[in-house]
Amino acid sequence: MNRTIRLTSLLLGISLLATSCAKLLVYNSRPKTEAAESERHGFYDSKSKLVYSLEHDAQNIYLHAYTSEQLTQMKLMNAGLTIWLDPNGKKNETIGIEYPLKRDGQQMDNSTMPRDERSSLDAYPKQQEMSLRMFHQFQKTNSNNTAVIGIGVEGKMPLHRSQLEAMGIDVHLEMDTLNTLHYYLTLPRKLVFNAENPDNGELSIGLISGALEMPSRLEGGMPNGGGPPGGGGGMPGGGMGGVGMNGGMVGGGMSGGGGMPGGGMGGGPPGGGGPPGAMNGMDNMGEAITIWFSASLNNTEVK
Repeated sequence: MNRTIRLTSLLLGISLLATSCAKLLVYNSRPKTEAAESERHGFYDSKSKLVYSLEHDAQNIYLHAYTSEQLTQMKLMNAGLTIWLDPNGKKNETIGIEYPLKRDGQQMDNSTMPRDERSSLDAYPKQQEMSLRMFHQFQKTNSNNTAVIGIGVEGKMPLHRSQLEAMGIDVHLEMDTLNTLHYYLTLPRKLVFNAENPDNGELSIGLISGALEMPSRLEGGMPNGGGPPGGGGGMPGGGMGGVGMNGGMVGGGMSGGGGMPGGGMGGGPPGGGGPPGAMNGMDNMGEAITIWFSASLNNTEVK
């Protein structure tokens, strides 16, 4: 009996050690220039259908993420998003920017749920309307609420936008004409690195969202007992080429990933078939978005 317990504990310890020592995907950040801004580049997370990219200069780190997936948009605007930064290059939640904040009573509103006809291309205008309605509601109720964690104080501190600007931080959401939601963060390097953690151009970054609660009318399953019709939504504008089955590069800039280098416009992430922005994967509604990667800020040339 004791031998079985010891063996089980040993196997559990090995499993935890392997998990903690697993290497993070390495993202080679691009210098922020007008040339870099003119190109789409980044990494595609196939589960959340979120594309994220990183740029830098001598003063700041610039994070950009975008998605046309309605479910992911709902998670970001209602359940909140925290960007974690670890100057030691691990997965420690050392410094955080929480924006958007999680809304009180963030259960999904029935009025923003897709209807049974959401698998039809004819439903696309209604899906666009849903995305716009969500974004306009967010602008009215939650767009100016931000909190920082581990910057200047221990713990979490809510800040007004004017206070963020005084610290050199800019974080906001935008929605473009294709109803793609964009997240932008500008963060001074001096707020991430310090004497204890000098700026050697290496850090790790986590994008962690909250999870949505299931609306009462969907508890127990999808209508008619079925899953959501249609395939996964494509990327905005038809998507980028060269995306691997478990996520891959969009236009290059990543090393150590599971995808293939981007190859220009056309094609799209796996699972295309529904109109862009269609909300699919309702079984993932209660799951948080969790993305961690290691970033190198030492690149000085745009390739």
